[in-house]
Amino acid sequence: MIKAFLIDDEEHALSLLELFLNDISGVEVVGKMTNPAQALEMIKQNQPHVIFLDIEMPLMNGIEFAELLHNEQTNIEIVFATAYDQYAISAFEYGAMDYILKPLEKGRLQKTVERMKKKVVDTNKCAIEKTAASRLEEVVTPKIHVQTFGEFEVFIEGYGKYKWRTAKEKELFAFLTLHAQHGVHRDVIIEALWGDEHFTKAKVYLHTCISYIRKNLKQFGITDIILFKEQKYYINANYLQSDYLDFVKAIDLVDASTETTQEIEKLLTISNDKILLDGNDYFWAEKERESLNKKSLELRLALAKMYKKNEQYQQAAEVLNELIHLNSYNEEGYRLLMTCYLKMGNHDKVLSVYKKLVKKLDELEISPSELTKQILNQLNINL
Repeated sequence: MIKAFLIDDEEHALSLLELFLNDISGVEVVGKMTNPAQALEMIKQNQPHVIFLDIEMPLMNGIEFAELLHNEQTNIEIVFATAYDQYAISAFEYGAMDYILKPLEKGRLQKTVERMKKKVVDTNKCAIEKTAASRLEEVVTPKIHVQTFGEFEVFIEGYGKYKWRTAKEKELFAFLTLHAQHGVHRDVIIEALWGDEHFTKAKVYLHTCISYIRKNLKQFGITDIILFKEQKYYINANYLQSDYLDFVKAIDLVDASTETTQEIEKLLTISNDKILLDGNDYFWAEKERESLNKKSLELRLALAKMYKKNEQYQQAAEVLNELIHLNSYNEEGYRLLMTCYLKMGNHDKVLSVYKKLVKKLDELEISPSELTKQILNQLNINL
C-alpha cells in the first residue's frame, strides 16, 4: 500500500486530489495540510512514501518546503501538482518523482501512482541489498577539499578534481563555502548571483543549481551536501575542508600579543600570499578579499615586530619585504624595515628602502612622515 500525504493551500484542490487517490487501488491518504510550515511534524509521524505538493503557496514555496524535507527525510518521494509549469525543470532537477499540471486528471494521476508502486518495490529491494553489503564493508563518505586562495577548485577525496557542469554552480558553491560557518539567506544568494533577474525566475535558477550540485555529488556518496533551514542554505560541515575556513578560524585563535611567532607563521602559510578566489570575476567576494588582505598585512606586521623584539632582524626584514611586495604603500612596513637594516649595520639598504618609499609616496603626492625621516637622520646623510 502506497501512503500519500497531500499539501496544497487550496482546500478544494486538496479535496479533489484526495478523491482521485482514494479511487485508485493501492493508495492510502495518511494526511493532508494547507499550511506547509505545519506539515513536517505530521509527515514524521505518518512516514508517507510520497508527498503530493503544490508549489505556489503564500506561506512557503513548495520547492522550499522540499528543501526542508530533504534535510529531515531524504527517502520520501515528491510529486509536484501545480498550475504553474515554469517550475518544471527545477522540480525535476531537484529530484521530484513526477510533476503534474492542474487541472488534475485521474488518468494522469494513475500513471504517477503506478510509477510510485514500482519505485517502492525497487527501493525496498535496494535497501535489502545495501544492508547486506554494509555487513561486508563499511562505506566511508569522502571529504570535499575546497581551495579558495588562488583559483577556486574543489577536490573529492579519492576521486580528484571535481568538474563543474556550469559556471553558475561553481560560483554558488564558492558563495556557500564563504558563508559555511553561519549559512546564508536565500534572498542574499539571489541578490548576489542573480540580482538582475526577476525574483521568481531567480528562485528557479537557485533551486536548479542546488539540485544539480546535490545530484552530481551524490554519485560520490555525498547525499546531503547542501542543507536548508530557516530560509538559510548551509554546506554540510561534516564533508567540508576549506583553506578559507581554516584561515578564518585560525585568525580567531591567534593572539597578536603572543611572545611566539610559530602560530602566525603557520597561519600565513594557509593563504600562501594568494588572493581569495583569484581569477574569478565574483564581485560579491571583493569585500572579503579586502578584509583578508588587510588581516594578512596586519599579521605580517605583527610577526615582524615580534622578530624585531627578539632581535631577529634578518627574519623581520624578510617578512617586511614580503609585506611591502603585497602593499607597496605601507609606510610603517618601510619604517620597520629601515630600522631592522639599521640594527644590522646595513646602511646602504636603509637608504635604498627610504628612496623606494619616497618614490611610491610621490605617486600619492605626499612625503614620508617625520618618524621615518628620523630613522634616516641617524645615518647623517643629507638628501
